[in-house]
Amino acid sequence: MPPPSKVKRFAAGSFGLPPQKQRLSSTDGSENASERERICRQKLEALAQDFGKLPEFNKLMYNDDNVLTTLNVQLKNPKYKAKFDVKMDGSVAVCDYEVTVRGVETITGTVTAGSKKLARKNAARAVLTQLDKPTVDELEEVTKWMVAGHRSNIGAVEVPVAKDFGPAGHTVTVRWTVGDHSFEGKGTSKSLKVADLYAMQDLYCQTLKMPSHHQLPSQASQSSHLPNNKSMRSPAVPASKAAKAAPIADELSKADACQMNVMRSNVASKMKVKQQEATVPSQGGFSCTLTWTWTDTGGLVQHKTVTRQGTSKAMAKAAASKAMLVEIGVIDQVSSQESAKATSIRNMISTNIAKAVQTAAPFIRDTNCSVWRLFLPPLLEALVQRCDQRLMEPVLDAIRQADVKMPTDIWESLLSLASTAVDEEFCKTVINGVKSAALDPRYFISTQALEYYQSQSWLLALEFNAEICSSINSIHHRGGKDVVNVLCELTKSQLPLMFLKGDVNSEYMKTPLKEDDMVLLVPYVGGYQWGKGLLCVLSKHKTENYAINITCKIINRLQWDVSDAVFAHEKFGVFHVNSTTTNKRMMQSLLVLTHKMLPINVSAVSIELTVFQSTTQGYQYDKTLQRILIEKKEGSVRDSGIRNLPLHTNIPLTEAQSEACRSALSNAITLIQGPPGTGKTQVACAIIDCWRRASHEKILAVADSNVAADNLIEGLAMRGINALRIGFGSESLLQEESLKDLGRYDRYRSLRAAGMHKEANSMRMLMIQEAVKQHQVIIATCVGSGNDILAGYTFPYVVIDECAQAIEASNLIPIGKGCKQLVLIGDHKQLRPTIISPEAANLGLSVSLLERLVTARAAPVHLLDAQRRMHPSISEFPNKQFYRGVVKDAIEEGSRPPVRGFSWPSRGYNIAFIDASAGGPNGQFETTVGTSKSNALEVEILLIVLKSIIDARDVRESQIGVLTAYDSQKWLLKRRIAQMDDINSHLIEVDSVDGFQGKEKELVIFSAVRSNLQKEVGFLRDPRRMNVMLTRARRGLIVIADKYTIMNDNANWRPYVEYVTDRVLDIHISELNMFLQTPSHRLESIVRRARSGTYP
Repeated sequence: MPPPSKVKRFAAGSFGLPPQKQRLSSTDGSENASERERICRQKLEALAQDFGKLPEFNKLMYNDDNVLTTLNVQLKNPKYKAKFDVKMDGSVAVCDYEVTVRGVETITGTVTAGSKKLARKNAARAVLTQLDKPTVDELEEVTKWMVAGHRSNIGAVEVPVAKDFGPAGHTVTVRWTVGDHSFEGKGTSKSLKVADLYAMQDLYCQTLKMPSHHQLPSQASQSSHLPNNKSMRSPAVPASKAAKAAPIADELSKADACQMNVMRSNVASKMKVKQQEATVPSQGGFSCTLTWTWTDTGGLVQHKTVTRQGTSKAMAKAAASKAMLVEIGVIDQVSSQESAKATSIRNMISTNIAKAVQTAAPFIRDTNCSVWRLFLPPLLEALVQRCDQRLMEPVLDAIRQADVKMPTDIWESLLSLASTAVDEEFCKTVINGVKSAALDPRYFISTQALEYYQSQSWLLALEFNAEICSSINSIHHRGGKDVVNVLCELTKSQLPLMFLKGDVNSEYMKTPLKEDDMVLLVPYVGGYQWGKGLLCVLSKHKTENYAINITCKIINRLQWDVSDAVFAHEKFGVFHVNSTTTNKRMMQSLLVLTHKMLPINVSAVSIELTVFQSTTQGYQYDKTLQRILIEKKEGSVRDSGIRNLPLHTNIPLTEAQSEACRSALSNAITLIQGPPGTGKTQVACAIIDCWRRASHEKILAVADSNVAADNLIEGLAMRGINALRIGFGSESLLQEESLKDLGRYDRYRSLRAAGMHKEANSMRMLMIQEAVKQHQVIIATCVGSGNDILAGYTFPYVVIDECAQAIEASNLIPIGKGCKQLVLIGDHKQLRPTIISPEAANLGLSVSLLERLVTARAAPVHLLDAQRRMHPSISEFPNKQFYRGVVKDAIEEGSRPPVRGFSWPSRGYNIAFIDASAGGPNGQFETTVGTSKSNALEVEILLIVLKSIIDARDVRESQIGVLTAYDSQKWLLKRRIAQMDDINSHLIEVDSVDGFQGKEKELVIFSAVRSNLQKEVGFLRDPRRMNVMLTRARRGLIVIADKYTIMNDNANWRPYVEYVTDRVLDIHISELNMFLQTPSHRLESIVRRARSGTYP
């Protein structure tokens, strides 16, 4: 930025901006004003040549129609502080301007013109000559504004044609159709975003001469005789002037006018409406005639026309928008008095929140939901940020008392706002208050659908909030460790947006932040100031050469502070909280499953749902499955006549597996229960094989976790079935094999080798899109199946593996991809989905779709009854305890020999129970760590056992699993095992039981942790967790526990202790050296201290 006293030097040239009617100065004489104007034009022309690729477009940024927007966009940069003072001096408008740069340099000046508006525009041009050239982001914002207005004005319909990548970078081709004309714009750049930008600019320039699609012929002919000022206004805009505006009754406020136009735009887009709009001068202002034409689900063309007046073009347009929305039933009528009061409440929010609440409460009770839309969301947002229960109660009481049926868009908006509260108890209060409101039944396919939607959506909101609060607490208490984080510099703030940049390393690039991630921004001044954290959503994320640029939208603060002091900090830590994508996709699928009409802010009401499939991620539900999922009727599906159905697969199957496959080929829904080791993956692969041989239609196989999804594709590959794995974390060797035969693969490898990661990632995405077209079988996670890359495809066949571990709403995502035949595979006797919110879990969110349908007996359950994983002695107790003894051992004992290095207490039994108690019920060895537990005595015993087994060299470290039920114990075990000498400690898998479901190891050692005088067992009492723990080992299982504590669980742990005692499988720690190949000299000292009842 040059000093303000100096003038940038530019090459002379004709800018093509003819002199304005009024000169720039009224005091220096017309010659000086003319000279200044000429110099200004020359500078702007030179500036237009200095950025971007289309100088002709850049010039138009500085004409009368666009110059103020261009200036305003650039002045958003926090380094600029601008002040414009426009006043009339007789018949001359005078504009004084002052722009401070970084608080040091100042740009000042004065211009004059015949009107205030023109004076401001001339001043804007003068200022722009002395600012830096626009950045890419600023150019993007101006371009989008110009293009959107121009496209609407000429009635252009946009059609994306192609996006490609080659040696020159990204090439984007976009087509506009305007009436009978067609135009193609092309843009090329190293950045896909910039290439798209240049394509838009190209189209803008090509179509400048097109007449407005709503311009009257008489106006068009008149405009050709107007004074020559075309360079200072877009040619398509009529130059008509209205008579002096007279007040119009019930006219909207400017804020409400803006909202009505946004609503209209949303609805028209979702309904695929062809709009015709004509705004002409009328008595006292302007008149806008708006015509909508669309095709309903019956194929009939519908027309609606409304005409309304306004004191300006914008107000006339807004009045027509509101009238159309009322006409088609989107909103109820809102009076001018109601609109004015809603506006006054919105204005009070920032100045006097208590008065806003006091005014809003009776207003909520007395008005309809269309009025609520105008003020309730911003009011609730402000209250959630303050977490002030005293202020919130009157609003919730008013919602409960209001005699209205709430549309779903308001319901979702209130739940969404409440779920971002940083106080979990406050969130529960708000969500329970919102829950009491009655939903409008007109939107739903049935009463059961309404109840299902209401129950699931508010439970999801509770859980989403619990995840946020839990993650924030974990980040704070662990000092930001163990989460994705990066230290960034604040480059610009345009509240609620913050723009940051920083440097990252290769570790970050493995699991980078993604758009729509929720993050915590924490000010950094020599250390993190945790109390001043800002909860944000990542709206943009750009990585190039290990540098990132991110844009965050603030949604809440950890502590309410009316000041903006936090934004004065230069550095912020950016910590990953969670992803909003999962919750967003579950809510979208839930909405489509249950609704026959979609609400305004999601889609549009009073129009059948099928119109909006493309705008809700393409979700579509088969009527039969929709009925089964919602109505919960017993016997919805029956197996009949399937026993003799031929199976076209070479995969060997047991009789139970064959029956499950036949059901999958015949029925709309098949439920398969697979106890541990019974071949769930085998039957899933066989079903997929049968489907692909019987049909060429696409097959979608999903699982709840990335690990389970990877297991699926590995299982298919082992059996010779070609499939494509999509989604984050899926850059596996198997996915690489699927891409190798594509034409772009060599180019992709070259880009990666050259370190061009951004270009390589874009290329990879194009290859995956091509691979999706070519592959019949697609593998993903449940949530990953909602990826845009699958939009436009239907999958009549869907398998959901490990279904019992998934939240029900996540299953709706793959089912909504056009599924007609659904297979749910899992085991509801093992772990349920992991739920953070105890309240949501207790109220049903922890019950999976598989468990619900099994309990409801909606369809026959196919139990896989032959296990091939465990030594029979390991499977004996869980089989009797959890499966009534119906699972058979299909494995020879000799194939699972006992693990050496440990003398197993009884011959023929590959299990042992090590009693880590004081020898009586007087031990207290557990320690509370935050909300978790640890047990140092059990850690010492486990290390001693582990060393003896590893020294025997029978099983490798990678074949050993160390499990516990508590996170604190897991981290303690990880740390202590890493300190062991002469072993490959990093190969030993140490995990919680919950994190180990679906896995297996040759040897598993389990630490139970609980040991206390009160004999509290905690969530060890969960039979599902116990079942998983007991069934992970193939050759040997060792359980370390305080038997006097765990026997307090009479349902499961007491029978287990009695089982091992009866078979002489139990060992007290004082006897342990007798069973070790490598006895420990430390054991005697450990036992002596433990005898006292405490350790260490």
